[in-house]
Formats: sequence, structure tokens, C-alpha cells
Amino acid sequence: MTEPTIEQLIDKFQEEAAQPPDDNTGDIDFDMARAALVERYARMEAENQRLNAECDGLLDKISARDTEAMELRNEAAQLRYELDAENQRLRAARAGAAWVPVHERLPEDLQIVLVFGTTGNLNRKGFDTTWMYEGYWVSGYIRDIIAWMPLPEPYKAQNDE
Repeated sequence: MTEPTIEQLIDKFQEEAAQPPDDNTGDIDFDMARAALVERYARMEAENQRLNAECDGLLDKISARDTEAMELRNEAAQLRYELDAENQRLRAARAGAAWVPVHERLPEDLQIVLVFGTTGNLNRKGFDTTWMYEGYWVSGYIRDIIAWMPLPEPYKAQNDE
């Protein structure tokens, strides 16, 4: 059975106070009613304090999780920025490493490049690294060079300086 609310107790006492006293019961004991209300109020106040403390604990947990989420969002944004920068670097490297037809442009003298063309052996297509010197290709393997591209940066291990 649930306890009556304060409003219900007040209504009950007001109803009893409005009725004339019975010969058998006498006057309403307002002191007893007041004590019951004070006791009920004290229990409700204690429950209210307990609930407030529980809410404060939950708010602290939420605040800690919000801080953690903010840190994760910042870390993700930093990683996204680094990834975008790396993608941009790779796109630029790929754009610089595209095949260049020899009829469009030739590499600088002594610049070592990757070339594609016909080999001297049975007119097969092939690759080789070579360079130009004073407008002439220096290559022993590829005869009819049709395109070239710059070499990529040399491999560098992460612990190398």
C-alpha cells in the first residue's frame, strides 16, 4: 500500500476539520496531524537529497564522457587533417609521376627517369631507367622511347634520418 501524498493528508484533515466533532471522537488532534506531516516531509526531503546526489553523480559521469568524446572528436579531426594532407601529397606525387609522352616534353639533362618503349629485342614493349644527355637518350635496352616519368622518391625507412 502506498503512502498518501501530502496533498491527500491535508485534504483529509481539512475535511475532518470542517465537520463538527462527534460526541465519541472529540476534536481533531492537529498536533498529531502536524507531526505526521512533518515526518512525511522529512522522509520526502531525505529522498529528494538522495535523488539529487544520484543526479549529481550521473551528471559527473556525463561530463566525463562529454570530455572524453570531445577529446576523441579532436583526435579524429587531427587524424582527418593528417590524412587529407597525405592524400594531397600523394595526389601531387602521382600528378608529377604521370607518363609524359616524348613528343610533349623531354626530361632535363642527366635527370634519371623511367622510360617506356620498344626494346631492341623482337620489338617488345618494356621499361628501363635512363637519362638524357645533350638531347640524346642514354639507354641500351629501350630503343624507341615513347614516354617517360620521373622516378619516385627513394624508399626511406621510418628509423632512417
